[in-house]
Amino acid sequence: MNIVKVERANFRQFQNILKMSENPMEDLDQYLDAPFRRCYILKDHNIICGYIDFSILYERAELNQIYIIKSYRKKHCACLLMDFMLQQCVMNHCCNITLEVRESNIPAQKLYQKYQFQVVAKRYRYYKNEDAILMERKL
Repeated sequence: MNIVKVERANFRQFQNILKMSENPMEDLDQYLDAPFRRCYILKDHNIICGYIDFSILYERAELNQIYIIKSYRKKHCACLLMDFMLQQCVMNHCCNITLEVRESNIPAQKLYQKYQFQVVAKRYRYYKNEDAILMERKL
């Protein structure tokens, strides 16, 4: 498996996996105009099996989304992407990473806890009718 940065040449593939993840579609200009944002796709040969979307804003980072297609779940794909993001954050001298996760998304919470993220707050109705848990990992 390899991790590839989302760029103009593979942006349509990125849009296809965004569609699978039920994430709003983006256009290329919107993506390219986000200087702090970093998106990477995980490929198994020619199959895109997941992606990670995070931002590095000077000394802090924020995990926006991680998604693995169903047929690749429980195969350590999310761990590959999390490890990659952590390496990027350390290389960029980040002091912490934050994220929001749906209160009902127990598998994601377990993944983040595995990576030493701690619950720091609750965001009420962050996802329309569902609360979010704010988590942080200090680096």
